[in-house]
Amino acid sequence: IGLRVVCAGGEEGRLLLSRRGALETRHATVHYGEGPITLIRWRGPLVAWANSKGVKVVDVQTCQKVAHIQRPSDVDSAEHCRASWFADDVLVIGWGREVAMAEIRQKTGGPAGIRFASVSRRFRLEDRVVRGIAHYDYNHLSLLTAERSGPNVNFGVYSWSGDSVTSWSDFPKTASKSCQAGARSCLASGGEDGLLCVVVGGCLTMVEPRTVASHVVSW
Repeated sequence: IGLRVVCAGGEEGRLLLSRRGALETRHATVHYGEGPITLIRWRGPLVAWANSKGVKVVDVQTCQKVAHIQRPSDVDSAEHCRASWFADDVLVIGWGREVAMAEIRQKTGGPAGIRFASVSRRFRLEDRVVRGIAHYDYNHLSLLTAERSGPNVNFGVYSWSGDSVTSWSDFPKTASKSCQAGARSCLASGGEDGLLCVVVGGCLTMVEPRTVASHVVSW
């Protein structure tokens, strides 16, 4: 929707959209009044954000409210949401032990352009909580997880049935301990080449997804 647009939110619970024009900057309040905003994810015209109530999605071009996905009932209020756009119409959310995929759809049989979101896939981790989430491929996703009551941080690839395909936890001990409370850790996609950026404490690790075929060729 333009290069001179910024969306911001914080402890006061106000989601603000700022547009910079030729002569002035205009500010518009998209949402207000449901507690601190802990996460914002933007893709195309869709902005998703999380607060104490759950995850909301709005189309900032049409000002249409697209979705409200409630926070899992067993998640502590101090536990922050993690989310990532896997496609223009696919938002994946990790909150506590739960991982869910919300798909944005066009409503049929009503006014044109009306969209809504529905959760199409969901699974729960056994004894770990989500600290980061990123796209891997169509049938898998990458997760950064931690023990619920310990410093152990783990990077893994999961299927949508909740099975761990592969995992790696060779982070420096000092970095892992700093993430016990969920701070200073994140997982993000590095771009179209599939690289993943894993940050744990002060340690930055680049992960390159590989197939069995590419591994054999490298040998």
